[in-house]
Parts: sequence; structure tokens; C-alpha cells
Amino acid sequence: MLGINDTTPAPLLTDEQIQDRVTRFLAGQESWIRERYQNRFGGTVPVRRSGEGYECMGPDGHWMPTENPRHVKLGNIQFWREMSLCAVSPHTLDCSWARRGCAPADLDGSGVVDSADLALFDERWERFGGGAVCSDANGGCNGADLDGNGILNDDDRSFMAAAQGCRR
Repeated sequence: MLGINDTTPAPLLTDEQIQDRVTRFLAGQESWIRERYQNRFGGTVPVRRSGEGYECMGPDGHWMPTENPRHVKLGNIQFWREMSLCAVSPHTLDCSWARRGCAPADLDGSGVVDSADLALFDERWERFGGGAVCSDANGGCNGADLDGNGILNDDDRSFMAAAQGCRR
């Protein structure tokens, strides 16, 4: 969709406009989203104006050029906010856990992934041990194999951490 040639590039925003949009967007988010943003970027906005384009903060913390989308919006889709980093920049943000949704990490079935689920995960990790083979016979390590790859490993820990605050 970003390759459609029937519109001109979106007008460039100033750094102040970018800051304002990020601040307003984060204000409407749940606390865990704001906390993850703060942990990753601190007080730095991860997008800035650079000449006649933009730069974004890469996974290594260095600035890199990024394109200016050709469309401000198409229908109800606002590309600037809604183009998922998971899809367009998987080297920046790995969201493979999101494809499975909250359900695997909601170990207590409460509808929200929280500290109670983390405690259950930790208990199951201790019982089966890192590197355990998770199969139908042991119920996928009693549900602790969150990514479903058949091994209890750090990816499952990352899945649980990423899913904290997720609601079904």
C-alpha cells in the first residue's frame, strides 16, 4: 500500500510535532505500554526530522534513515501510527509472541496476563527446567511452552515478559 503512486508524500512534521504526537499517543495507552516505551527510549523520541526526511532509532541505538510514507491516511488507516514495526521492521521489534495472542500466557485463565501468571510460569519453569522437551504427554510443560516450539527456553520467558498486561 505504501507503494501506491497516486498521492504525494505526507508533509514532513517538525521534531516538536513528532514529540507532541508521541506524547499524546502514549498518554492514551496502558501503563505497561508507557513503561516499555520509557525503558526502551527514555526521554528520546525514536523518530526525528532529518533534512527532507526522517530518521528512526535502530535496534542498536543508532539513528538510521527511514522513509516518509506517501499517504497520510487511506480510509481509516493512519499509516504513521498503524504500520506495525513487527511487520515492516522485524529486526527492530520481534512480535512473534503476538501472533499467538494472550491466551498461552494467561496461565490462570483470568483474562489478563499479570504477576499471577508470571508466578505460575516460574513455578513450571522450576518443575520442568530450562531446555525441557515439552510435548502432549506433559501438556506442553503444563502450559509453560508459550511459543509452542516444543522446548522450554528463554523465548518462553521473553513471551511471558512481552505479554504482561495483555488482555484477552
